[in-house]
Amino acid sequence: MTEISSNKIRNIILIGKTGNGKSTLANVLSGTDKFEESGSGFSQTQKIQTEEFWHEGIRYRLIDTPGICDTELSQQEVSNQIVEACYKLSGGLNQVLLISRGKFTDEELEAYDFLKDAFFGDEFTSYTTIVRTGFADFENERECERELKKMVEKKPKLAELVKSCNKVIHIDNPAIPTKGRASTIISAKELRTESRKKILQHLAEKCDNYYPINLSRLIEKIGLYMNEKEKLRKRLEELEKSNKEERQKIEEKILI
Repeated sequence: MTEISSNKIRNIILIGKTGNGKSTLANVLSGTDKFEESGSGFSQTQKIQTEEFWHEGIRYRLIDTPGICDTELSQQEVSNQIVEACYKLSGGLNQVLLISRGKFTDEELEAYDFLKDAFFGDEFTSYTTIVRTGFADFENERECERELKKMVEKKPKLAELVKSCNKVIHIDNPAIPTKGRASTIISAKELRTESRKKILQHLAEKCDNYYPINLSRLIEKIGLYMNEKEKLRKRLEELEKSNKEERQKIEEKILI
């Protein structure tokens, strides 16, 4: 692994099922409210969203993806969005944040395997950090260990992923109420601040640069596809213009 300089952007891609707190985490890390948060099962993120920010001299780019196993998006649509995310990673992929709200479903694990096999390669897991959201006792290491043990129980595939991934981090990013007592609002903000510190400390220490061969080839293919798509778009505009002019000539003849 090659250590990267602090002035080079570090690409962080967030993946996870709808409702697991992916967009919320993106807001917390970037210190913005640009990512639409949703506590329901409906995906607010149906297109790739990106945001750049600096922290302690390090420049990060967050790439928030559509919810994996999203009922609102077809598998093809999700795949297209992942491809678009990969196209934004021309500088390399530094870390994958796999977001979970506790219990991993078989669908989530299968989707993760699909990403690894189809896009990123076998080294994908070593650059993956599992982020367990919505865990109120995230500052208690003993409780975090107990929670992790519960997560992998009767899930051999998840246990294997946990063993090979970068780390499992527990955090809590509660929604900030728009109404209510000031103490409740302050408490929610403080919890988000502590969660942010925990993640960013990990990223600063473990954010090695990763540029898998599969991704290199994929970006090349996407570049050709995008060029062809642009040609087709221009051709379509030319046809529309031509048809419009032809129609105008016919209308003029009718009026004579």
